Order: sequence, then structure tokens, then C-alpha cells
Amino acid sequence: MLTPESNVILYKGKTLKDGSHPIMLQVKVAARDYRRIGLKMSSLPKDWNATDSRFRNTTKYETENRDLFDFETKANEIINKMIQEMKKKRIAFDFHKFKADFLGIKYETTDKPDTLLGFLDWYCEHLRQKDRLGDRSGFTTVRSVLPQHGVDEKMKMDDVGTDWLEDLEAKLIKRKNHYTGEPIKLNSVFSYFKRLKATI
Repeated sequence: MLTPESNVILYKGKTLKDGSHPIMLQVKVAARDYRRIGLKMSSLPKDWNATDSRFRNTTKYETENRDLFDFETKANEIINKMIQEMKKKRIAFDFHKFKADFLGIKYETTDKPDTLLGFLDWYCEHLRQKDRLGDRSGFTTVRSVLPQHGVDEKMKMDDVGTDWLEDLEAKLIKRKNHYTGEPIKLNSVFSYFKRLKATI
């Protein structure tokens, strides 16, 4: 069972209008799988010390650096508490619960299935009830393709990581249309992955 970890980062994957990047709490929830929570702060790269995860000018940004320390402390306290519960109940790390505790908001439990195929079945029915038949058609296609590529009824949502998605994408690109024998269109592959990533 992977032990969750957290750290403060300058997230350069997004650039704000003033050229700065948002400062975020990054949580490692699985191998090569990270989730992030915005801290409503940002910094220019020149003002950020990546080694210490702090603003370089400790005098000018004294309050901000103290807030970052508090964020880290709070995150570690929540994670340590959750680890004890994980060991006791033999359950996986629940990022949504962590996020709710960290932000001080209500944690909404759900009766959604925790397996990938089970969740897709549940979600397709949810879309049908909402009369979103176009969206449902796309997810139904994704659901029908997965068992052909090694996904069984026991595969958990928590088992789906970056490596698995990249491997599946490579397999789908090589896949041929069942009826025509022609290679599957790349747009269809991208459509599958857009829906699958949105689901996860």
C-alpha cells in the first residue's frame, strides 16, 4: 500500500495573466499519480525557491511563507491520521476525503462502485436518467472496449494510473475496426481517452 505524501510546489503547468504560476499543494496518491489543491497564491519563477518551497525574499513574503508552513503542517497532520485509519481498516487513501478535510468542507460519501467497469455501468445509467444520450453513447463505447484490453470486473478505480493509461492508449491506437478491419481512427482513440480521463 503506497503511503501518500504531500509538498508545496510552484505549478508551472499553468501560467496566470501576470506571468506567475499558482502555488499548490501536491499530493502523491499512487505511483506517478499526483493530485493538486490550489492554495490561492502565486509566484513568479524568479521569486520562488523550489528547494525550500518558499518565496526567496523571506522579509517581503514573511506572511506568505508562514502560511505555506501552516499548509504543509496541516496536510501532514491529516495524512498521518488517514494513514493510521488506512492501516487499521486496510483501505486505500481517499484523496477526496483528504481534500475535504484540508479545505474544511463537508465530505460527501457516495454509493458509486469502486471498480472501473462497475463505475462506468453506473455512470452510463446516470447519463441515461439525465437524458444525456449523446454522452452516454461515448461512455458505453469506452465500457465495451476495456474488457478487450485486460480490464476485468475486479479492477479498482484506484488501480488506474498513468502507466496503465499510456499502455491502453498504445493498444487502442493499434486496434482495428471489428467490422472493416481498418485501423481505428485516432480521433476515436482520443475521444475514448478524453472520456476515460474525465471519468477517473
